[in-house]
Amino acid sequence: MGFLAVMMMWGARSVWEEAHTRRSNVDLVASLLTKQAAVGDLIVVQSAWEAVTFDRYYGGRARWVSLPPIDSHKVQRADLVWEQLNRPEPIAPMLYEITNTLRNGNRVWLVGNVGLVQPKDLPPSPPVPPNPRTKWWLAPYTVSWGAQVMAHLFLKAYFVAYKKVRDTTYIGNQTYL
Repeated sequence: MGFLAVMMMWGARSVWEEAHTRRSNVDLVASLLTKQAAVGDLIVVQSAWEAVTFDRYYGGRARWVSLPPIDSHKVQRADLVWEQLNRPEPIAPMLYEITNTLRNGNRVWLVGNVGLVQPKDLPPSPPVPPNPRTKWWLAPYTVSWGAQVMAHLFLKAYFVAYKKVRDTTYIGNQTYL
C-alpha cells in the first residue's frame, strides 16, 4: 500500500503539468478574429475537429464555416464529416462562397495549418470512399480539401497574408491564421 502511495505522489507533478499543457491556440485565433474579422468576411476553419473549439471561443459577427462544411459544431460530429465524404464535390459551395466574399471586397480568413499550394500543383481529389488505397482514413480528404481552398485563394485573392498566433506556453499543435 505504501509503495502505491509513493508511486502516485511521484507521478502527480508530471500528471499536473501534462493536464495544464496548452494543446491548441484556437482560442487565441478566435479571439483575434472576433476583433479583426468584419461583417461580410468569411472565416474558413480548416478542420471540423478544430471548429468545435473555434465555435466555443469565437464571438464575432463574420460568418464562418468548417472544412468540410458541416451543420453542427457544438460537439464532434463524425457522422456529418462522413456524410460530406460521400459527396462528389463537398467543398464546391464553400469555394463559391469564397469567390463571392472576395468579389464583394471582403476578406477570407483561413484558420489552420494549410500548406501553400499553387493551382498548377493541385493534386487530383481522392475518390469517394472507400478509397482503394486509404480505405476510410480521413487525412487524404482533409489535406485535399485544404489544398483546394488554398489553390482557390491563390486564383481569386488579390493579396494573401499570414499571421502566426503565438503564446508563450508550449503548444502541442500550432494553428496558423
